[in-house]
Amino acid sequence: MKSIEQLTENALKASFTEVQQEHFDRLMSELEVVSGGLGFDELKEKAETGDKEALQVLRDYIAKKEQIVEFIEKKKDPEHFEKYDEEIHVGDQVVVRYHSSFPIVAEVLRIERARSGNIILVRRQYGSNERVLQSDVIKLVGTTTQAEGGTSLELIARNAMSGLERGKKYKCKDKQMLGSKEVTVLEFGWTDNSHQVNVKYLYRDHEGEKRFPCLSIPEFKLLYEDV
Repeated sequence: MKSIEQLTENALKASFTEVQQEHFDRLMSELEVVSGGLGFDELKEKAETGDKEALQVLRDYIAKKEQIVEFIEKKKDPEHFEKYDEEIHVGDQVVVRYHSSFPIVAEVLRIERARSGNIILVRRQYGSNERVLQSDVIKLVGTTTQAEGGTSLELIARNAMSGLERGKKYKCKDKQMLGSKEVTVLEFGWTDNSHQVNVKYLYRDHEGEKRFPCLSIPEFKLLYEDV
């Protein structure tokens, strides 16, 4: 199986377009998340102990590597960002937002249909169960991503939120801003520091370097608008 170094070397030889390079970088980040920073040999050693979770991680790692190899070979432009399943299912990890207190992370135990909308029975991280409205629940993807300043975001399964869309370009309202005038929304994520949904986006600074900051949705909308 190809090493990370071999994949990177092959990617350099592939002469990607900017769009293809961004997609490759995304796939490599996903591989790192899946592996937890471990290599194939380390994952294989853990899986050989018979641990079911370790075996699943190894399978996911191999599948993601195969996806990367196929992308390098075919160099097919991604037509759009991978769409998340936004539906809530039993077993999903979610963030429950409250109007008067801090949000909590919980697991969905049961979904009840009601006239006023679905009611979700969840188990909190510390063991207690409660029933909440589906409108107060945000589904988590199960992975984290890093933004500028060391901010860690728990990705949420939203393809669009508050009028913003993943993969869509927006332009800066400030004509004096240095660097690229357009940015691309990458993800929506949750951070415990601010207890709100943030937007992670991509732009190039005045030196052409890629930057990956994040802002709250209201802050993003103050700076950017539809192209």
